[in-house]
Amino acid sequence: MKALLPLYTLLLAACSPLDDTMLDESSEIKIVTTIVCTDPRPEICTMEYRPVCASGPSGELTIFSSGCSACSDQKVLHYKIGECEIAE
Repeated sequence: MKALLPLYTLLLAACSPLDDTMLDESSEIKIVTTIVCTDPRPEICTMEYRPVCASGPSGELTIFSSGCSACSDQKVLHYKIGECEIAE
């Protein structure tokens, strides 16, 4: 049983959700990952609020409540975690 503990710990770490936006506080560098929507597109999404900034073929940015909601829209090509930062 003790031999399985490291494997179990590794499995839990691998299954934990990753935050696609990380901030290295020592250097103040923000790393943002773009997630590409792939087929088949989701048809049902959970009711969660983790805003994403999605982009379609025209390059127009739209805020969706989650990555699932963004990719369920056929016009969306990809998204980034967090609300859109639109320059004024």
